[in-house]
Amino acid sequence: MGKGYAQTRSMPRSIPVPIQSPMLHLEQVEVPEATSRETGQPTTLLSDNSSDAPAPSSALVSEKPVAQVAEKSKDPSAISSNTTTAVAASLTQRTSDINIEEIERFCSNIGSQAADARFQLQRQQLQQLRDQISERVKDLEEKRSEYETWLKRRDAFLEMVEDSLVDIISKMRPDAAAAQLALMNDLTAASLVLKLSPRVSSAIMNELPPEKSAELTQILVSAQQVPVKGK
Repeated sequence: MGKGYAQTRSMPRSIPVPIQSPMLHLEQVEVPEATSRETGQPTTLLSDNSSDAPAPSSALVSEKPVAQVAEKSKDPSAISSNTTTAVAASLTQRTSDINIEEIERFCSNIGSQAADARFQLQRQQLQQLRDQISERVKDLEEKRSEYETWLKRRDAFLEMVEDSLVDIISKMRPDAAAAQLALMNDLTAASLVLKLSPRVSSAIMNELPPEKSAELTQILVSAQQVPVKGK
């Protein structure tokens, strides 16, 4: 080759380098409607690893759980903490069940003992009340016997007084006895007249005022009619 001409060298042909697609694990997708203008055949998209890749649906569904499992397997502290929490929860539940059973047993025992103590206390209180009532009844019996004794003495004294008073009035003059009976109570005067003899009582009634004599007569008639009504 001459000097005036530049030497030409053959440039090596560039070899096309295949560019890997970022979308991995994709199967061949057929587009039935889109066809090539030149050949009329359906256009196909080929993935690099079409034979080894799983189905896209199963890959997409299992991608997130697999990642979570991988993360959990990489973090042993999380597994140990979960295990510790579960064991603690089970122990707490078991302890609570045991405590509840013991509490129920304790409450049942205490309840029966408390019922017995309450019954015993009520029994003691009733016994004390019974003793107090017996003492009160005994005191009342003593008081009643005393009252009966005094009542008998009073009745005996009144009988003695009436008898002596009857003797006194029967020995008095009729006008003086009438003056004494006029100042007495109607019932007392009627009782004295009733115990006097008919001769003495008639003489005294003649000396009494008419109003007083009528009242005493009414009382004497009523006293005589009482036994008749009782029969």
